[in-house]
Amino acid sequence: MEKSQCLNGDASTTPEAFNVRNLNCSFKLNPPRVDNSKSYQEFPDLTSNAVLNYISQMLLEEALDEKEINYEDEMTLQATEKSFYDILGENCPSSFEGSLLDGTQNRHSYIVRDSGKQCNGFVSRPFHAHDGPSWEHPVSSNLTSTLPIGTPSSVWQFSEGAEESTNFLPNIDRLLVDLELDQYRVIQKTQDVGPSTKKKESSNNPRSKKKSNDSANDLLEGRCQKQIAVYPDAPDENVISDTVLLLFGRKSTEEVRTIRKILQKEIRDEQNEAKASDRSMKQDNNHISKDSVDLSSLLASCSEAVFTNDRPTAIELMKKIRECSSPAGDPFQRLAYYFINGLEARLAGTGSEIYRRLVSKHPTLTDILKAYRVYIASCPYVPSSFYLANQTIYNIAKDATRVHITNYGIFHGFQWPSFFEYFSDLKSTAPKIRITVIEEPEPGFRPNKRVDAVGRRLVFYAKQYNVSFEYQGIASKWENVKSEDLNIGKEEKVLVCCLIKSSMLPDETTDMCSPRDKFLKTIRKIKPHAFIHGISNALYNSPFFLGRFRLALSHYTSWFDMLDSTLPRHNPERVLIEREMFIPDAINTIACEGLDRVDRPETYKQWQARHHRAGLEKIPVDSMIIKNMKNFVRECYHKNFFVDEDDRWVLMGWKGRVLYAMSIWKPNEM
Repeated sequence: MEKSQCLNGDASTTPEAFNVRNLNCSFKLNPPRVDNSKSYQEFPDLTSNAVLNYISQMLLEEALDEKEINYEDEMTLQATEKSFYDILGENCPSSFEGSLLDGTQNRHSYIVRDSGKQCNGFVSRPFHAHDGPSWEHPVSSNLTSTLPIGTPSSVWQFSEGAEESTNFLPNIDRLLVDLELDQYRVIQKTQDVGPSTKKKESSNNPRSKKKSNDSANDLLEGRCQKQIAVYPDAPDENVISDTVLLLFGRKSTEEVRTIRKILQKEIRDEQNEAKASDRSMKQDNNHISKDSVDLSSLLASCSEAVFTNDRPTAIELMKKIRECSSPAGDPFQRLAYYFINGLEARLAGTGSEIYRRLVSKHPTLTDILKAYRVYIASCPYVPSSFYLANQTIYNIAKDATRVHITNYGIFHGFQWPSFFEYFSDLKSTAPKIRITVIEEPEPGFRPNKRVDAVGRRLVFYAKQYNVSFEYQGIASKWENVKSEDLNIGKEEKVLVCCLIKSSMLPDETTDMCSPRDKFLKTIRKIKPHAFIHGISNALYNSPFFLGRFRLALSHYTSWFDMLDSTLPRHNPERVLIEREMFIPDAINTIACEGLDRVDRPETYKQWQARHHRAGLEKIPVDSMIIKNMKNFVRECYHKNFFVDEDDRWVLMGWKGRVLYAMSIWKPNEM
């Protein structure tokens, strides 16, 4: 188990403090308010600006990481070229030497240390992706902020003010996203900085040719890579972040409606085009429409052939399904296109390899944010779950002096900046907030890379809201974390939040000790004032393949039908949502068995039984929270979404099918 650093909100100012100015995204922070013209109360999670700056900072960090990697490649190439000039007895071109000098002067790093409190863990230098294992530095309890001896002079100039520091930060005001087929790439507009730079960008540069060839190979292999290219007509000012983040501003309700109107218009246009195309096809008597093929029956027959290892029949059925399916068709055609890949992988015995390959393909942060924007505008589950969790925590913790929140599964930390806004209005009476994040380790030499990155951003935004804040990240399997690892203080009011990934915990079918039950028993030992749990509600956790396949097909049909009703079929963000959010887990469910099958969802009734066995009892959800959620979903989203209650569970779903459920628990008195 890897422990990350403890970070305090009063840490020394870091380079991240300058990115709000650089991104032109500085906003006035407003407390929660009530608008009598609305049928629901506007709380920060539903209408907050907090996530706006937060995601802008994430975009800047990604740009900085990419600059560091490109800088290292440039330095290596120039050093190699210089050695050849030395062998030939010729002078190295001045542009090389100047570039080397300039690059050295513009390197920067910083360390955030724990302020006066001993903490187990490490402190990282976040902008050096090339550092390898040497990136970790033990925490010193008697230091607040230091820079290593020999640090280039440009680092020290950060302390001279935000205006000067912007000279040393890469400019990401020209970031765009190019959507070509399934290829997502970052395009950055280059600036005229002199002849030496133009020379490096020349098409005659062998390094440029090599990168171009590598890019073509990556496309052939189906990999999604970031590529730098010249884009002459890039618009000014935060093209991505401004549009992504409006959904979290004070006018988020109007923004959701606006985006939905645009999407609905695109859907109607597509439907009209499809009708015109169908009329022309009907004139061809030999044409067989894809819609006339029963893909559900073909998939069921194909799954039976795969299960019995009837390869000739399975291959023939796969061929028919491929002819009638499409990643840009109707919901079932799209689903069949992906499900047949899972059946093919199962038949070939390569399910585990394909799943690992899918989850290892990390799209760029820019792509994630663009898809996240569309998903938030089309589906209410994320903002509603954040609101329920944060408002519940606020109601419990607002009168405390110290609050300790343990968060299982952090994603990118979108939940917490708006949470800080809850407490910003309390000023002197606000409690000291401590968040411990527990996340699966990242592969490679930096297992706590994600929790570190989230921690640095949360520390920065806690300072912006004048909230006393402390952060600790733990990179470990959830079931291996013990209550002692959290270092809970005697005066702390403890809360636990887990909104995602519970279905990824192994159950008793793979381990007699049931890591899923072990996780809940650990929650019981922590003795929180409230445990807020969100789960994906589904039935396809059967150990028997045929039943599991049919249930998974039914479950994902609801999701794809929801996306088809709220997003145009050719929308590139929809493709990314399907490919990243649903397809890896679906293929894992179809193609893998035993320990390799990691997605094991259960219904909220099954989770309720597990909670009771672990010694937990339900707490009722505040009725005002539920009322606000219902009104928000009804006013801002498609009419087929619903929010309901059942036995103190808050249920969210589509067309009567429950897809997501939340509840609040506490240890029983036994």
